[in-house]
Amino acid sequence: PVHLGTNITERMRRPPSDSLVAGRYDDVTHDRWWGWYLGAGSLVSCCLVALPAGLGRDALYSVIGLSSVLAIAVGLRLHRPIRRAPWRLMLVGLALWVAGDSLWTWYERVAHTDPFPSWADVLYLAAYPIVAIGLMFLIRTRRASDDWGGVIDSTIVTVGLGLVCWVFLMRPTVLDSSDPLLDRLIGLAYPLFDVLLLGLLARLVFAPGAR
Repeated sequence: PVHLGTNITERMRRPPSDSLVAGRYDDVTHDRWWGWYLGAGSLVSCCLVALPAGLGRDALYSVIGLSSVLAIAVGLRLHRPIRRAPWRLMLVGLALWVAGDSLWTWYERVAHTDPFPSWADVLYLAAYPIVAIGLMFLIRTRRASDDWGGVIDSTIVTVGLGLVCWVFLMRPTVLDSSDPLLDRLIGLAYPLFDVLLLGLLARLVFAPGAR
């Protein structure tokens, strides 16, 4: 018993191994970089609102979007999650949105042509289902089979947002017969996809499991 107590005391006094110290240091470093990125992104976003409309403001907006794509890529490499498919899908979706923003800026600020409808809309609309599939994968990994409360809550949010979008965005587009059919269809697709993504996001928030 004395020998056992001596071993326990020695283990308690023994300094942590280099691997444990390195792991804790890496965690602190990652959290610190994440905090710096969040703070810098918030500051730049506030400055973006103060800038006058033009090429510089649109270019900065695209740079902010590109930084989010790079942040997901770096996060995947650092944390190496077991299920990478949802994050890769959202990375691709965000990249398509950034490409759409850049192409829209080129049409409007450089070529001086009407960017709607254009290939920028193709990139925008192509991103929606990709991000939606990524969110569905995340929901699938976290949802419980009997989580009816989360289903009801997310349904209420989705229906409410759908009604608001219909009244203020979709119904005026449907009733406006002066625009070509293609323009109206594209105009309807955006709020529809927005409601879909917000509904999936609400389902993910209300689903049980680790955040």
